[in-house]
Amino acid sequence: MNDQLRHTRLSGLEPLVITPDLLFVNVGERTNVTGSAQFRKLIKEERYEEAVEVARQQVASGAQILDVNMD
Repeated sequence: MNDQLRHTRLSGLEPLVITPDLLFVNVGERTNVTGSAQFRKLIKEERYEEAVEVARQQVASGAQILDVNMD
C-alpha cells in the first residue's frame, strides 16, 4: 500500500499543489462566458486580446488559478 499522501496538483506556468494546510485558493472566475456578461461579449465579438486582458487583471489581483469556461 502506498503511504504517500495524495494531493490535487494543478499545472500552468507554476505548479499549484492543494494540500490540507492550504486554507484558501484564490480562483479567478471572470474568464467564464456563463458567469461574466463582459467576458461573454468580448468572446462573441472576437475581441480576444481584451478577453486575455481580463485574465491578466485577475492574476495581477492575486488569482492563483483561473476558471476558464468557453461553453
